[in-house]
Amino acid sequence: MDYTPHHKIPLFQDDALFKMNTDTSALMKCMKIKEGDTVLDIGTNHGVVLLEASVYGPSWMTGIDINPLGIELAHKNMQLNHIHNVSLLCQDVSETRFDGKFDVILSNPPYFDPEQHTMSESHAIQNAKFSKKLDFDALLKVIQSALKLKGRAYVVYRSSMLAQCFRSAYEHQLSITQIQLIDDKRLSHYKTCVLTLAHGSNKPCEVLKALSL
Repeated sequence: MDYTPHHKIPLFQDDALFKMNTDTSALMKCMKIKEGDTVLDIGTNHGVVLLEASVYGPSWMTGIDINPLGIELAHKNMQLNHIHNVSLLCQDVSETRFDGKFDVILSNPPYFDPEQHTMSESHAIQNAKFSKKLDFDALLKVIQSALKLKGRAYVVYRSSMLAQCFRSAYEHQLSITQIQLIDDKRLSHYKTCVLTLAHGSNKPCEVLKALSL
């Protein structure tokens, strides 16, 4: 049995899946969810981000992941914590048409290049780690379609790819309105950041003081 880093919610994890890490913690720390919001978690894995999101009183949550093992474990974690205002979908998000739009979209997507990193033995971890299954451009296409007009999206991504992120956001008529750099004490540089996105092009972007984790 493990516990989420901020609200200490119990959950099951599995060695065949990505476990909670600095990226997960950063996303949960930066997301802003209001009571009554509808929430979509893209790449929900075992549902850890939705567990933390549930604390803020959303009206409904949807988690989607391409890996059956992740969705199965997410179901167990929701049952463990008696969370019922949630639907969990084992589908490719790029091919999914949702019934409605969401106030908040969350994602800790794959961003490693398979040509530059060793492939994992776990098929589920490969899908969660490497951008072959869902690159940033494909992710923003989903966000542009599924996000309410005044909604907000929170995405963890590599700081070294910020130029690509801004270009893709502009092409999908989205703006990166905040950049939260993540200060991982194990590293000498800011490897990742949490991006806040909203509808509309060329909105001002605020760079926030680095968050230490």
